[in-house]
Parts: sequence; structure tokens; C-alpha cells
Amino acid sequence: MDEFSEDLDGPALPDWAEEVMAKERAWWRLIRGTGAIAPDQLSTEPVPPGVGEAGTERE
Repeated sequence: MDEFSEDLDGPALPDWAEEVMAKERAWWRLIRGTGAIAPDQLSTEPVPPGVGEAGTERE
């Protein structure tokens, strides 16, 4: 299930940020749908380089 900022407690994201995040979600859904990435290879949204689990920095 996707969580959008309006579904979460806390301050809302600016409109420009919501637009960027929506494009990213759509892109990764497209990639997963092509079979280029198997579900066991990427079962969740990607984590940017340098960021570990739950937003912690990798050592």
C-alpha cells in the first residue's frame, strides 16, 4: 500500500514535492511492471544511495 503525505500525521509536503514523489512512484511501478526488476529484487520503493534502512545513514 502506498502512503501519501495526506494519509500521514505531520505537516504536509509542498505541492512541488508531492509532484516529484508521485512521478518517482509512477516510474518505479512502471519498471516493476516490465519484469526488468523481479519482485524479490525490489519489493519496496528504492532507497537512495547513502541511506540505510528507515532513513539511517550507512556506515
